[in-house]
Amino acid sequence: MSGRLEQIESMLAERWGHALLADSPEMVYAVNEILVRFGRTGDTLSVLWRKLDSMLFNAVYTATHRTMIVVLDDGRRMRVTGEQIRDLSDRLLALSYARMNVSPSLQDALYDFSRDGSFAAMRELARRFPLDEMERACIEQVLEENKGQRTIAVTLYNTSDAPLAGSGRTVKVGFYTDSMLEEKASVTYNGNTISDAITISEDDLARIDAGSYTLVLTYDVGSYVKDTLGETEIPESGVYLYADAWAEGTIGSQSEAKRLPEYHSGDNQSAVLLTGAYARTGEMTALDVVLDNSDDTTTATVTLKNNSL
Repeated sequence: MSGRLEQIESMLAERWGHALLADSPEMVYAVNEILVRFGRTGDTLSVLWRKLDSMLFNAVYTATHRTMIVVLDDGRRMRVTGEQIRDLSDRLLALSYARMNVSPSLQDALYDFSRDGSFAAMRELARRFPLDEMERACIEQVLEENKGQRTIAVTLYNTSDAPLAGSGRTVKVGFYTDSMLEEKASVTYNGNTISDAITISEDDLARIDAGSYTLVLTYDVGSYVKDTLGETEIPESGVYLYADAWAEGTIGSQSEAKRLPEYHSGDNQSAVLLTGAYARTGEMTALDVVLDNSDDTTTATVTLKNNSL
């Protein structure tokens, strides 16, 4: 079995157990047949995601005789949900581009894929595409969905020759709900909910120079959807949260710090697409059941998740 096939088998077995693979031995090869289409056909990553999602659902549905219940390697029984299939499909599809050389075409493909809600594409962009000519790049990654709250990581880079550390400057990051960067978004950072820009200074500037500085914040997209858009759910197209990063300091005889001019200022903005579980799945709730048959006793752990805001 080739390296990629082994990776696919390992990821499937880790999530759903080796017993499922024994009942559906063609699953690993069927996944690989979809992965190899990226770059060789006209299929986009989003199209392949849908194909992979559908194939995995049908394979699990058939192998489990329509119960969608699998036996994990530790003996527990678990019901496979649509959300789990979607997430694993996203992670598996990452194998199709993980070893590709960095290129503008791959970057564009990943940007398009991330706009369709792929967390794996967001992680890949953050890991491999700092964009050499940017002084700083903001790449957002959605870390957690919890009802209307979204936890987001924003990693800042400084790829210019001039270090920020020791420069007497500060870096600010603002968040907005529109692409014109006019409508400020309220985010929660370090326990405080603010709409003003976050200021980064002193020792943290050296971490930006090293590319290791990450802000972790929470955005209440649910309140934005209900109060501003007047909707009850996040629309199928999702909503964007925009970020803008800039440096402030003094020039010459200036006494007040101001936003400093930059040669490539447009590259300091980025956006993250926020989607909802209800729009993605079409289901108001998701049900997980895990059975533990240890000690001659069967224990069922039932988790009911609300996909709605």
